[in-house]
Amino acid sequence: MPLLKIALRPGQKNSAGQCLLYVRLTHRGQTRDIPTPYHIEPGFVKKNGQISDRYPGAAKMNMKLQLELAKYNSKILDLDDAELAAMTGQQIKDYLMAADKKETDLFAYGEEVIAQLLAAGRRSTADSYKVTLIHLRAAIGEDALPFSRVTVQTIKSLEHYLQTKERANSINAIAVHLRNLRAIINRAIDDQITENYPFRRYRIRTEKAIVNNLSRESLRKLAGVRDHIPGGGRFITPLHRTADIFMLSFYLVGMNLVDMVNLKTGDLHDGRITYRRAKTRTVYSIKVEPEAMEIIERYLGAEYLLNFLETKRPAREGRTTDIYSDIKKNANDWLKQLQAKLGIQEKITMYSARYSWASIAAKLDIPELTIAHALGHGLNNITERYIRYERVKIDKANRKVIDHILESKL
Repeated sequence: MPLLKIALRPGQKNSAGQCLLYVRLTHRGQTRDIPTPYHIEPGFVKKNGQISDRYPGAAKMNMKLQLELAKYNSKILDLDDAELAAMTGQQIKDYLMAADKKETDLFAYGEEVIAQLLAAGRRSTADSYKVTLIHLRAAIGEDALPFSRVTVQTIKSLEHYLQTKERANSINAIAVHLRNLRAIINRAIDDQITENYPFRRYRIRTEKAIVNNLSRESLRKLAGVRDHIPGGGRFITPLHRTADIFMLSFYLVGMNLVDMVNLKTGDLHDGRITYRRAKTRTVYSIKVEPEAMEIIERYLGAEYLLNFLETKRPAREGRTTDIYSDIKKNANDWLKQLQAKLGIQEKITMYSARYSWASIAAKLDIPELTIAHALGHGLNNITERYIRYERVKIDKANRKVIDHILESKL
């Protein structure tokens, strides 16, 4: 009887430092690995194949892996003894994987990918993939889609749906969803679940995006929102709170909203915030200037540095979104109102803080390399000693940018 257990190949890691988990088949002296849909950092896997309790969601992951083993053991039991005795380890692997291919569904696999992204702290990417799968279901009008049935026409159906839905997507927004679909398919190919790659015959269209940089005057208005929009009390109005969130992002060198709201109290130490960016997993260390600290102190949380994820949301029947999705949507909605009330000409989104910091830094003749490193570009490929050297220059650059904005504040 073949033996099955969970195993991994420690030397084969993806860009996130994770290894693919396999069902390891041993039969008649032969060992063969069958890929599962799951990735994990190798340090979380015990010698017996169990996932360590240190891994978030270990119990759930162990249950899923046991189901993988049970599925294959069940299929092996369908073979009679004589047939099984005559088969090699490779033949049994081919038999088990052939049965799998008939059952692999893109939507089910996509949900597994989303769960892995969430476990790795990549919430923004996970949320984006989730929306893409929702749109794909609507586009094809089906709840199941085997990888073998994903064709160029499937991609065109998704593109057409996104172009013609009630709130039509821009070319670049459509490109995001098509790239998400392509990423899921590429991951399935890497996991040896499918060989079907429909994007070989399809080019994703994009157009040059309009960068929403805010002027010095507009940033001053947001920084001095309490001088322009009346209100009382410490937390005042959602308009004040949204301006605070935006300016905090700016003061923290364009930190993304998902990273700000997920900061823990322990991430602030000795006047610096040290965190791992959700999108790239790159470690950042940012000096907290007094202007940023003033905002942080307004919204201090218990577990989180900022209390936005700890604030109880108003009850709403049929709510399906998580807290962060609501925070992101509300912030961008309130920014539109701030734009109108403050007489700001430029379009504002939360991402404008990052673009604006870089634009102003360039105008102040801060070296392009320092700006790139401030935004986290290329930090994975330089030494820790050089990173410390760059941090000094980034700290000085950030202070120079902030001083330029706040001098003679309106």
